[in-house]
Amino acid sequence: MPVQYRVQADVVDLRRYSPSSGESYLVDTNAWYWTTYSRAILGASQPRYYQATDYPAFILRSLRAGASLWASPIVFAELAHRIEACEWQIYVRLNAPVSLKEFRHNLVQERQRVVAEIEACWSQVESMAGVYSLQADSGVCLNAIAALQNVALDAYDILSLTGLPGMPAPFRIVSDDGDFCTVPNVTVLTANRTVLDAARQQSRLRR
Repeated sequence: MPVQYRVQADVVDLRRYSPSSGESYLVDTNAWYWTTYSRAILGASQPRYYQATDYPAFILRSLRAGASLWASPIVFAELAHRIEACEWQIYVRLNAPVSLKEFRHNLVQERQRVVAEIEACWSQVESMAGVYSLQADSGVCLNAIAALQNVALDAYDILSLTGLPGMPAPFRIVSDDGDFCTVPNVTVLTANRTVLDAARQQSRLRR
């Protein structure tokens, strides 16, 4: 069954957008993953061609234009998780079946490789983007539970959005994740064709 998005954000085709100095972009984990982690193409879930090209190209255009890129601290956790999973998939395909726990604890050299990849990717993120502060306490968690009832995001993304008020305005979200298009009062830049089509049909596609 195809995803039926109820688009509430303003959606912009990332491929047709020219970044400008003074603009700020919150870049989602998926875009950082395809931009910084070269071995992503070797995993079980390989990026599509547009994912591996359009998002890195936009990040480069943004930097050249003097725009500000931002990352949530949540990005580090998601990025590290995805890198470890991909390295495990690569190892299993090239060597022998092992569980993720066995891969993490028993194979010391592979663990060192994973950590080195995470360190290298995060270093690239920090060289291109600011990482904003994110408060996480009981009140934030309760607000996240309430937000889950109103927008179709996962908890990682909702926590990331709690830091947006502290970012320079106007800000935009760069993501291939269609969930963000359900958030009102934000602008989402994406190359996800399903999201772009839904936004066009619902008169939420902006130039």
